[in-house]
Amino acid sequence: YFMLMFPMNHVSTILENTNELMKAWRRGLPVSIQELFRYFGLRLAIALNPRCSDEGLDFYWKKEAAENTVHLQALDFESRYGMSRTRFDAITACLRLDKFVGNSATESPYKPIQSFVDSFNARMKVAIIPGKFLIVDECMSFWKGLESHFAHESFIHVTYIPRKPVNLGVEFKCSADGQSSMMLHLEIQKGANAPKQRFETQPELLPFHCAVTLRNVEHWLGSGRVVIADAAFGSVRTCEELLKRGLYFIGIIKGCTKGYPVRYSSHFLATNPTKNQYKVIITKVKDGLNQDRSILSVLYCLKPGLVRHLISSFSSTLPGEEKVVRKCIRKVCPDEGIWINETEVEKVSRPKVFDEGMRHFGAVDYNDRFRQGYLNLEQSWDTKKIWLRMFSTILGIISTNSYFAFVLETSANPFIATAENPDDKLKFFSFLGILSHQLIHNDIGVSAPVTEGLRSRSAQPKPSEAHHPPTLLPLNSCDFIRNQFDLTTEDGVERLKRYQRYCSTCRAPDKPSSRSGIKAAYYCSSCSDEKNGKFLCFCSARTKRTCWHDHLVT
Repeated sequence: YFMLMFPMNHVSTILENTNELMKAWRRGLPVSIQELFRYFGLRLAIALNPRCSDEGLDFYWKKEAAENTVHLQALDFESRYGMSRTRFDAITACLRLDKFVGNSATESPYKPIQSFVDSFNARMKVAIIPGKFLIVDECMSFWKGLESHFAHESFIHVTYIPRKPVNLGVEFKCSADGQSSMMLHLEIQKGANAPKQRFETQPELLPFHCAVTLRNVEHWLGSGRVVIADAAFGSVRTCEELLKRGLYFIGIIKGCTKGYPVRYSSHFLATNPTKNQYKVIITKVKDGLNQDRSILSVLYCLKPGLVRHLISSFSSTLPGEEKVVRKCIRKVCPDEGIWINETEVEKVSRPKVFDEGMRHFGAVDYNDRFRQGYLNLEQSWDTKKIWLRMFSTILGIISTNSYFAFVLETSANPFIATAENPDDKLKFFSFLGILSHQLIHNDIGVSAPVTEGLRSRSAQPKPSEAHHPPTLLPLNSCDFIRNQFDLTTEDGVERLKRYQRYCSTCRAPDKPSSRSGIKAAYYCSSCSDEKNGKFLCFCSARTKRTCWHDHLVT
């Protein structure tokens, strides 16, 4: 399911730009596609095992469990998963989604992430066939860092929405499937100073809220589906434009009241309506065939003094399904004089149009609840780069979409739905645990056949057999060399600090002797014999020489 949701056509771009930076910064061997998805699996494992101390990522690579923690056994990612902390940090530092300089005044700040967002949207159009209802709403990417006029790697526009679970960050306008709550389309909000966006097939410039709605459902125009949106997108103009393009609309009217019979609302309130009482007003508009179509304007009383305005070109005002509402009321027991909790059950009957709209309205919020409330991948991935934070947000959306796709498919399968599992489906954390395990032990790009299910314990590599990539280590850290100096004296410590040998690759042009050349203070951990004092030395990674990278490649 994860591979179905991930934009695999963008993986080559990620690897190309990441390996280009790995070579320029001399951070080790090139990253393979198998290692890239292992890195994503480790990120999921870190999010599923939140650290209980302030040690940072060192907590996950410790070989011994710390005292006074809930972990009885050390996580030891290097021995268990075959990726050292140095390699993990190198991939994190060099990870790039697109070719991006980062400090160019002429380069768009959206370039590092925009191409990946476009690939994600294209992938969702192919991977997911939505149901009858399309939900248009906002979602947030958690960000409390600086804006672009303070730091060039920050975002140009940060949004604050108080009602959201994560109320400060980068805003996405998005659409989701009303049946499964899977995200279908994302659009980054770039602020008022960004170039104006418009709906491509519209000759005239539409209002912003209307154009955003059309862009988010553009792929499904003419399919006869129903678009459900809140007050940020709802208006008579939006309903009319969707009708012209073969889509129906159910939305809430609050600010955009142009063409809406607002004066009837005050007349309706003057009658002091009771709870669940409503009034219907029918308006005529033109559709794409220049024919008259009816739009229902529903004034629905939620409680005395509060009326919700709804507009719809779909469904009817017949009574919908009865909804059972349970309320917990705290009262004082008259006999004992203590506070007790009582539950009151009330059956509410709403119009069918209102019932269908509210039933699917929270699809995006439901997705956010799993992504930000349970997984919380964004806050476990510490970064000061806004595009990397947005990438972690999309990676969380892909993981959540994978779970919802699994639930949707297994709930329709009678063989799986009637299994002995008491919940009839895997829970979200169980699903993510299996997903991270499969990503870490993936066989992508390997010629060996992929076995079904999880690997058995016998197939997992032993700690001694785990793959450890070559590492550039300082000479003065080796025990063989440290034993040659008296470290109890200051002179011995200083001589150890200045200890150097000659680089095995770099040679001075006027000194062809093997013992003459450029001094080096580092050695290769894999090609050296530390016990017998035979070292293959190279220049420091801070220099501009490529001897270490050439050694890794050849």
